[in-house]
Parts: sequence; structure tokens; C-alpha cells
Amino acid sequence: MSDAQLASGDSATDLPRDSHSTYSLAIVGCGPRGLYCLESFARVFAQQSLAVPVVITIFEPSRDPGAGNIYAVDQPHFLRMNYANERIDAWRDCQERPKSNLSLVEWLERHHPTLANPDGYSPRAVVGEYLHDCFLQVCDQISESFVVKICRQKVTNVERLESMWKVSTEQDSILVHDVVVTVGHEGWRAPASLPPVDSKRFIKSVFPVDRQLSMACVPPGRRVAVRGFGLTWIDAALALTEGRGGHFVRQQGALCYKPSGAEPAAILPYSRTGRPMLAKPVKTRMTIPSQWDEIWKDGSRQISEVTRPIDQGAFWEKIWKQILDSAAAALQVTSPNAETSATISQWFEWWRTSNFDSRLTLNLMQQSVDVALGRIPPNAPFALGEAWRQLYPALINCINHGGLCEEAWPAFRQIEVEMERLAFGPPAENVRRILALEKVGVVDLSFVSGATLASDAASLRLVTPQNRSDVDLVINAVIPSPLETRSNGPIAAMFQRGILSRQNRHIGFDVDEKGGPTASTHSDAAGLTVFGRVTDGCILGNDTLSRQLHPEIENWAASIVPRLSSWKQRN
Repeated sequence: MSDAQLASGDSATDLPRDSHSTYSLAIVGCGPRGLYCLESFARVFAQQSLAVPVVITIFEPSRDPGAGNIYAVDQPHFLRMNYANERIDAWRDCQERPKSNLSLVEWLERHHPTLANPDGYSPRAVVGEYLHDCFLQVCDQISESFVVKICRQKVTNVERLESMWKVSTEQDSILVHDVVVTVGHEGWRAPASLPPVDSKRFIKSVFPVDRQLSMACVPPGRRVAVRGFGLTWIDAALALTEGRGGHFVRQQGALCYKPSGAEPAAILPYSRTGRPMLAKPVKTRMTIPSQWDEIWKDGSRQISEVTRPIDQGAFWEKIWKQILDSAAAALQVTSPNAETSATISQWFEWWRTSNFDSRLTLNLMQQSVDVALGRIPPNAPFALGEAWRQLYPALINCINHGGLCEEAWPAFRQIEVEMERLAFGPPAENVRRILALEKVGVVDLSFVSGATLASDAASLRLVTPQNRSDVDLVINAVIPSPLETRSNGPIAAMFQRGILSRQNRHIGFDVDEKGGPTASTHSDAAGLTVFGRVTDGCILGNDTLSRQLHPEIENWAASIVPRLSSWKQRN
């Protein structure tokens, strides 16, 4: 099935409207999660041999369904994944899996063989190509069973209308029996809270970088402050350097940066704490003891056996302590005199409560690279990050869908935000790039911790108690929280109508194990399903590309079968 055929739903008049002759499903947002919903539904439908006419309308404004905005195929290749190639597979593992359903590594071997390293981190655009190919493949597989239409418009509202769901865009609306909302980040946007700087000197969002950080927006030779010190900051720094013709070369084992002359005079990130995101390990470069597998299995089992719901005391004593114990046990395999649970806990408390100056930040980043590349033995931050990564599936099963009491969420959140830095940071190569940029003076970390932005009509300044520096403009590299919805999007509209709700102010919207809204004040939410970032906390780990970590999409697909059978009997 070609892109041209799939695009036939661009015209609103082509969208399905007859609720009696055809069962209709809308998928609102078709990035990776929308693709997974389509594939799961199609597979379950085929397994059940249901003789029901179905029309699927996919609302996705981006050019390449399956990829969406985050993995847009036209973004620059210096924007790389933070998820290793070997962990990306758009297909659910099952006995009936066709050989044509390729994992990313298998697909790379055919289409981009130089990138087909399982330990590698491919450009996001290349992963977008893979995801879009998978989308086209699913559509081709189901072309004889379903009518699939794509509407390249943004959905503004989803509401109940008698027994159907009304899905509206700015141009039109349709009625469907079931609707799945998977809108992810809800497009490129800035958080609601921003510094009070006039628009001529303030860039609200990093993405898309070719538009937001172009030379017209950020002229060469300017001093540029960047608000934030997470993954988005790294993308911004690379867009302003590598993206402008600079290049990295290896010299005597080190990565060095060769400027193009089109860079800013200085790129100055500023944040509250200066705590960096540490490099992910390159497992083929490290010596990983086989005993670690048993440590992770035992830790996962211990967490899985914790009784739900988990109060604050049980979280500290049974969950967090198990993560510390697992990290310490792993280190003691490599060195009998390594840290204990108590000393790792002390290290983490120091990390969590400290503000880091530029020298300490650089040292921690370099140490994480050295550990990731096997140059030095694993240390406390690596062991904690690895324990969190390995025990995360058990943690998800333990906490998702109300496993953690509301009183325990502040404690969990203060751990989670720091473990994101230790466990889910960038690949080592990207940390090395930032270190190389700092070495040549393009990146300046003097204001990385505790700086404030002062502005008036004539100037912008970064200010700390010890230092100050004029800057020419500011780039916001902080993305909206999962709890912050787009004001004119379908999620906010459903929340205002009581279709979606949250009982716990610390987490996202409440859904059940099939993605259906719970605790809703709406009388009937049957047929509505919500997946993605807006359920953060009710479901942990929404930003992953993994199909194995969460069962909710598979559960939803299976739940559609009785609804289809019931509809068929009525019609």
C-alpha cells in the first residue's frame, strides 16, 4: 500500500460516517504508540477471523505515520536516539510472527548496514524511516480486511455523542464506535512557565531544530544561554555546532571538535542544580559479570512480592532499599571491598541534595563515559543506574495502576527524577561530544548551577552569587511535564468535560489495564482508550519504544473482540 493510497482520507468528506454498516475505529495520533495499536488490533482481528467490516481513520498531521514528530524522517542525523538499536522492535514477539516483520537491527542490515550495530544509537530520523516502513507494512497486511484512511489534521476534541464518539478537527468531525488517543507530546511546544523575556531574544522550543535554531534565529558569534540541562539541551548544543558544519574527530583516543566558524561564540546552559545526565553503558566495551543476572532476577522477584498498595514506609524499606541492595551486590561482585548499601545510599543522598559547579559536573560526565566504555571499573552511580534499569520492569508492575499510595508519590518522584539522570541518560558518544565542545570553549558550564536570568529592555544576563555574564538570547530546552496538557488539544478538552480525571495530583490521568479511563465523572467512557505520556504515574515508562514493557495495548486489542461481536449481533 503506497503513501498516495493511504493519503486518501486527507479530505474530510472522504471520512466514514455510516455507523450501521461499518464498525469504525479512530486512532488519534500515529507515532510509535499509534502504530503499535494498529498492529495489535489487526493481529487480534485476524486471529479471531471476525467477519466484520471495519474502517480505521488515523488522525496524524505529520508526514510519516508511525514515526510522528519525535522520529520525523526529515530531521538532521546528528539528533540521535537515547535507546540502543537492539532494544527497538516494532513487532510483538509471538509464535505467528512473520519473517518479514523485522526488528530495527535486521532492518538496518538491509537499509543502513553501517548503522546495524546492536549496541549503537541510530539517528532518530533513521528510526523514523523504520517505524514508517512498519506502518506501511501493517497497512499492506490489512488492506483486504480493513479500509484505512489518514486524516492529516490535528484533533481538537473527542466527546461522547449518544452511543458514538465524535472526533473533531478544526475543519470537520466524524462519528466512530471506538477511539484510541495516543497524542504523545501533543506536538512541539513550550511549557506554560517561561522566563519573562521578549520574543525577539527568547526561543521557546528547540524543535524542530532546523527551524527553531537556524542561523537566522541564532546568528553565528552570539552568546547563547540555554535553559535546561537534560537531553533536549544536548540536542540544542549539537544543532548549534555539528548541525552548522562543525565535526568531531578522534585524536589519540579522544574526541575533538573542529569548529566551522558558524557556531555561537558561547553556549551557556543554566539549571537549578547542575546535576548532569550520565552516559549509558556500552555493554560490549564493559566486562559484565555473569553473576549480575542473578542479582537482577532476585531484586526483581523481591520487588514483585511487595504487597500493594505501597505506602511511603514500604516504598523506602522494600522498594528503594532493594534497589540499593542490588546495586551494592553488583559492585561487590567486581570488588569485595566495594560500597555497601549504606555507602551507596550516602552517595545518592549527596547527589540528590547537592548543587554542582562546572568542574564537578565535568568530572562526573567524564567518569560516566569512562565507565560506559570500560576504561574504569563500575562505580556507585553506574551501579545505581544499572539496578534501576534492570529492576524497572518489576517496578512498573509493582506501581502501575494504583500500586503506590498517594502519600508515597512525593518520595517516589524525588527518587525518580534523579534516577532518570543516572539510568536513562544519553549514549556515551553524545556525552563525549559535549565534553569536546566544552574543551574548545564553545560550551561554557560556568552557569550550569544556580544561575538566574536577569533581563531588561537593553540586556540579558546570567547571574550567580559569584559571577555574571551578558548573553544575546535565550533558548528554552525544558519540555512540558506529562501533567501539562496542550490547552487546545483533545486531552484538555476531555479533562474539562470530566471524561478524563485524576484522583492523585502527583500523577497523570487514571486509566485501567486496557487504557480505558477510570474514576471518570462522565457517565459512559466505553469505547475510549488513552495511551501515552498523559497517563504518567498511572503507567510508568511511557516514553519507551519497547513493546514488551507494557501490556495495556495488547489488553486493549483483545478487549475489542467482544465489542465487535456485540456490534455485529445488533446490526
